[in-house]
Formats: sequence, structure tokens, C-alpha cells
Amino acid sequence: MEEWIRKYFEEIAREMKRIREEMARFEAEMFKPLLDVERRSIEPLYEVHRYPDKIIIYVDLAGVKSKEDISLHVVENRLVLEAKLAKPSTLGYLTILRGEEFTHYRLEIELPENIVAERIRAKFRNGILEVTIPLETKRYRIEIE
Repeated sequence: MEEWIRKYFEEIAREMKRIREEMARFEAEMFKPLLDVERRSIEPLYEVHRYPDKIIIYVDLAGVKSKEDISLHVVENRLVLEAKLAKPSTLGYLTILRGEEFTHYRLEIELPENIVAERIRAKFRNGILEVTIPLETKRYRIEIE
């Protein structure tokens, strides 16, 4: 094989390696907040709706069979959720996570100071967890002169 052809293929191989490394770095940056490889957990999708007297949080727990597989706690000023997946999930399409299995969801959400923890309610239906957190509100009547 001629020298220029060999150099050309070596250059292509170096560029392909660089692209693979760049993709792995990109995946690590993009998905790191959503995945905890050490704990084998995934952060589920969720929405927080805030109202004057309550907060309602909707969490998508696809792959969780029943409410018995869900653990929900208030720790200091955070809501901590852990839920066991019915079967381990893999994200083999991502370079950095090939071969890794995730066994549960984990989510921590910061809460305001004025929650009423003993009145928090949660419902689990069709893979969606709905958590209603009442807020303590202070109201004062203001006299008008």
C-alpha cells in the first residue's frame, strides 16, 4: 500500500477516535444529572406546580409496579423519593453507559420552609405519583381607614 493511503486511513482512524471520545464526554455531561451509576438510579421526569396554599408534584414512575415499591420521605427541607423498578433498565444506546443496569428511581426536591409535613398526601395511579404538599399561610386582615 502506498504511504499516502496508509497516512490517510490513519488520519481517519484518529478522527473517528476523537469523535467517539467527544460523544462520550457529551453524553457524560448531558446525562450525569439524571443518572447515578454508583447507586444504580435514574432521576424520573417530574413537574412541580406551585399554588398559594400548596405544591403539587407529579412524578413519572414508569416501570414501577405498585405503591409498595415507593419510598417517600421529607428530610429537613427536601422531599426524597426512591422507587424500585420492576425490572432493571439499561441505557445501552449511550456509549458511557453500555452494560450498566439501573434498578430504581431516585429524586430529591428542595421544599420551602413553610410546608406542613404531617398533612402531605400522595397517590399512585397508572405509573404517575401525585404528591400534594400543603403550605402554611399567614393571613392578616388589614383595616382600611
